[in-house]
Amino acid sequence: MANSPLQIRIDDETREKFKQISESFDSQGECVQALVNAYEVQNAKKTLKGMETNISDFQAMADSIVKAYINVLELNANSENRIRLEFSDKLDNLNITVIELRERLKKSEEIRKEAESKANQAEKELSDTILSNSNVIHQLEKELEQLKHNEIQLNSSTG
Repeated sequence: MANSPLQIRIDDETREKFKQISESFDSQGECVQALVNAYEVQNAKKTLKGMETNISDFQAMADSIVKAYINVLELNANSENRIRLEFSDKLDNLNITVIELRERLKKSEEIRKEAESKANQAEKELSDTILSNSNVIHQLEKELEQLKHNEIQLNSSTG
């Protein structure tokens, strides 16, 4: 069935009421269809004598089913929102943890570099000390050799 525009003449007050009512629908066409359906139910109650109670009961059951379905949809939407919020909170907490871990890693890296620098400095100082001590030992060995030589000369001239 094709949709075609409907033009009707109504006063401004009725037009405004219709606009307000139709805002709760996806389109004005759905609003008109709901009004036609409501009219048909009321008309059926009037024309089908003795069936008014059955029609009213059926309409109440149908309304109850629609309300229950809407309630389930709302619960589902609320659950989805709650899950999204929980997920968002967990994600935020994980982001905070990642940031904290990065900061700790950066500090650890700085400490490692500082320790490495101190170790290199200590190694250089130790190397310099060993070289200096080696030079001193070499000099002392020369002096000891000279003293031994001098002692031998002294012992051979006195003796």
